[in-house]
Amino acid sequence: ENWEPRNKEVEWSQRYQELCCYRLHHGHCNVPRKGSCGRLGMWVLSLRVQYKSNRLQKQRADQLLAIGFCWRMRSERERVSPLIPGARSVG
Repeated sequence: ENWEPRNKEVEWSQRYQELCCYRLHHGHCNVPRKGSCGRLGMWVLSLRVQYKSNRLQKQRADQLLAIGFCWRMRSERERVSPLIPGARSVG
């Protein structure tokens, strides 16, 4: 497949639209990397890596922020419920 800059723009637009639909249905942008949304989840992971390494274009970062994108996933420690030792919170 030919990966010219124009094709990368098309891919960005398509994935961004998929992410917008995912957010509309699920209420967040934390797409799992496994299952039926795996490809989108891997794209979301790559965005976080690009952002962390300062390689994501500002315009794209702004678009993602506009739909409520979170740059950092909660760590495993933050997911543990403070009420019940060892229990995971739902969500």
